[in-house]
Amino acid sequence: MKKYFVIFISLAIVLGAIVLPVQLNVKANVNPHINPIGEMGKAKNNGQAFKIKVLSNNVNFREELKNSNLPVDFDILPSSQINSLTNADALFLGEDLIRNATNPNHEIYQNVKNILKGKKQVVFIGEKNSEKLSKAFDLPIHSVPTNEETYMQGEEDPNQERRKYMTVATWLQETEEGTTTIGEVVVPEDNKDHTKEILETIWIYKDGVDKVRNRTNVGTQIVKPNIAEAAETLTASSNWTSRGDYIYYVYDNPYGKVNQMYRYFQLTPDGNSTYDWFIYEWKTELVPGYVLAASDSNFSSAYRINNYYTRTYTNINSGQIMYNYGPDQSYSVSSSSASVNLGLTAGNIGASVNAGFSYTWDIPDLYVENWSDSSVQKENHKFGYNSAGKYTSFVIPGVNTRVYQGQNAAAKYYRSIHWWDIKGMDIQGYYTEGYFYIDNFNS
Repeated sequence: MKKYFVIFISLAIVLGAIVLPVQLNVKANVNPHINPIGEMGKAKNNGQAFKIKVLSNNVNFREELKNSNLPVDFDILPSSQINSLTNADALFLGEDLIRNATNPNHEIYQNVKNILKGKKQVVFIGEKNSEKLSKAFDLPIHSVPTNEETYMQGEEDPNQERRKYMTVATWLQETEEGTTTIGEVVVPEDNKDHTKEILETIWIYKDGVDKVRNRTNVGTQIVKPNIAEAAETLTASSNWTSRGDYIYYVYDNPYGKVNQMYRYFQLTPDGNSTYDWFIYEWKTELVPGYVLAASDSNFSSAYRINNYYTRTYTNINSGQIMYNYGPDQSYSVSSSSASVNLGLTAGNIGASVNAGFSYTWDIPDLYVENWSDSSVQKENHKFGYNSAGKYTSFVIPGVNTRVYQGQNAAAKYYRSIHWWDIKGMDIQGYYTEGYFYIDNFNS
């Protein structure tokens, strides 16, 4: 039986009002956060300890954290001390308290909401159902697993059993822009201790996103992923409003890591009483074992990136269409960058306004095959690598979808990665398929 995990979302990104061209020159194969646990230790030694409040009535869980010997300060408390959760960088909620933490009538829920308002990260240890959090905290972005098993040319071998994965934590954090991020931490089912992975996620999020969310309300926005530096430059009209991001981190050891930020935008105002428009941008960072092995013994330097596949369908609602997608062409391995244009043109397929939305990103050692088919509303790409495939890489496809006013924007998204063993063996890594939708606030 296969197990699917649709994963991560929602960090806010609000676009500027005036478009001014800006260039960002950063090498995409450099990851400054390879060893976040080590960074924790440095911060602690410099008197800047990362403080986590842990709330649980499970004595065994609390003792396990006390004895974890990780370079982070845990203040481990029973639920009776819920009102003392101040001066912390993040809150851990034990699995035994999740029911109360998602019940709007419970004191713990009210305290969690107050902590989120303070821009602090709240981690729900052991929570596998992100949709439960979306509903409990009235978030616009939803991620629901599908019951499908699909294959496509070159992507998967239907006769080969896929590796099984599990979500070990789900987290929330409000942003300065006013939206709430959802994130998940995913590991292979045979992994036993997940504390390190969860801590890395918190640290990466804090160290990465807070620094790259330095935006103004005017001008082109420079967008970088929350986990590493990427040469992506986004230019967008001010009426593309962020609805949030869904983030997930997959520890596909010993092969590598897959980090994704799904970004969602709605056109508002759109000057139209019949239709609404939404953009989905799927940003993925692929980090091979070749890079990670230098600082983490759970990964092997034998593994590089071979191929990564994406597919998006937007024929979900009655009358919903894929307005456009990107990249809309193929790129050879000698190309230096790839471009995507998801903007609207007034008068085209019912659009009432011009609303630009375009971006480029660097693709060193990467080629792109465009297998998309607009007639069936399908974005479909193969991202392949030359024989090197040793360094961190980014793939950033996207789609623009039109729905009737009042309909929720929806998409089914499929992604799959193959790692390359230095011996020449193609190994299927993380694969998932899921259904995303965004609550429409009618523009």
